[in-house]
Amino acid sequence: MNKYKTKDPYYKICHRCLEETIKIDNFNKDKNGADGYQRYCKKCWKNIRMEKTKGREAANIYAKNFRKKHKNYVNILSREYRQTDKGKLSDARHLSRRRDISKTLKSDLTIEQWESCKQYFKDKENVLHCAYCDKIILRAEKEHFIALSKGGEFTKNNILPICKSCNSSKGNREFLIWYKKQPFYSKQRENKVFKYLKQ
Repeated sequence: MNKYKTKDPYYKICHRCLEETIKIDNFNKDKNGADGYQRYCKKCWKNIRMEKTKGREAANIYAKNFRKKHKNYVNILSREYRQTDKGKLSDARHLSRRRDISKTLKSDLTIEQWESCKQYFKDKENVLHCAYCDKIILRAEKEHFIALSKGGEFTKNNILPICKSCNSSKGNREFLIWYKKQPFYSKQRENKVFKYLKQ
């Protein structure tokens, strides 16, 4: 006899807490289940989902700390992967998607506008600083304030000069959500960015 079955069809034994007096209504329906219900009661299923979420968060924190601690090693592995056939194919797919998206969006940033943008973020000594972290940069990357994947256009009001580190870190995240979590967060820089974008 199956140890998870009860004599009463209106009750079921949870595979996790093994409680025998749980009504069938306290189980979520599952078309793949032998009796049409999940193996775990709703209470246990909620706990399982919470544990999985915490596990993913812990794994993400570990991975982030590992990349930070072993930055050179991770960079070497990344470069080596990009040289493989699989890595080249992955890069090609990524670039292809970006090209397809960019073709549908407005793209009219001129050289003069880009130079004016960089001038806005220079200090009194005419030295260019990253629009986000304020680090001095010799070669600025063109950052989509609203990510290309989210409809961000290549225009004067959406492109900012930032450092490679910030560009990589922000990715396609929403600016305010990402920026306020950074150790270099500055309300003054945030206001300066918004002031420029509203010009």
